Amino acid sequence: MTTNDDADKEWVLTHYYNVPRETLEFCGDVFHNKIVLDIGCGDGITDAGLLNLGIKKLYGLDIDNKSEGYLQHLKKRLSYRGIYMPHDFNSRLEFLNYDGLTFPLQDNSIDIIFSWSAFEHIYNIPRIFKEMDRILNKDGFCFIQVFPWYHSKYGAHLDYIKEPFFHLRDSDQQVEAKLKEYILNELEKGISVDVNFILNYKFNQYKLLNRYSADMFYEDIKRSPFKVIKAETISYTENPSLAPKEYRLSEIMISGTKFLLKY
Repeated sequence: MTTNDDADKEWVLTHYYNVPRETLEFCGDVFHNKIVLDIGCGDGITDAGLLNLGIKKLYGLDIDNKSEGYLQHLKKRLSYRGIYMPHDFNSRLEFLNYDGLTFPLQDNSIDIIFSWSAFEHIYNIPRIFKEMDRILNKDGFCFIQVFPWYHSKYGAHLDYIKEPFFHLRDSDQQVEAKLKEYILNELEKGISVDVNFILNYKFNQYKLLNRYSADMFYEDIKRSPFKVIKAETISYTENPSLAPKEYRLSEIMISGTKFLLKY
């Protein structure tokens, strides 16, 4: 049985080690002594790992406001897993809060924009591209990974429901009912379940997804000042007949993407 501690350990190790490694493989060794913005930094685990790439300054941006002592909390969470922050992390890593529209940064102040599994949550993507253009140096670049896109089998972010593509068929009320059914079944089996996390956090996050596909995102990129100079699709073996017939194959099969953007 997977415990909450096991799940947290996997999350921490994956985001601290794997995400920076994949970023380096895709972008090359270009982060040394650069000023970087992470759009949608979440809990900051990935940002801590990115510091190992020699970044001069890293801003972690998110709509969730971090407390004044969050850096120390992050340090303790990592040390519990045997990971120790560099001695100068306080001066190299800073978390910023924003309203989902405007970045609290000066024009042309960022060398590299990074984002990992965040753009599927962003409500106004064209506006964010404008902000990216404003704060990015004109010889800079953007690395954006998105997973999962909404129409893929994984797009709901609700692993508790095992029915493939349920989110393309069901109303919010039906999805909520299936989550409650999952919770009841687990409790009847004597398995502890965080009801508040599932119904109040995960379900609310599901309702706030922008429901983009890779094609929709690419169209917004083409309308922005940026050009795609490298792209990779993330896809798995699926049975597309399990999805509603009105959806295109690309929507069903492209689960995620990686983009390298420049001017």
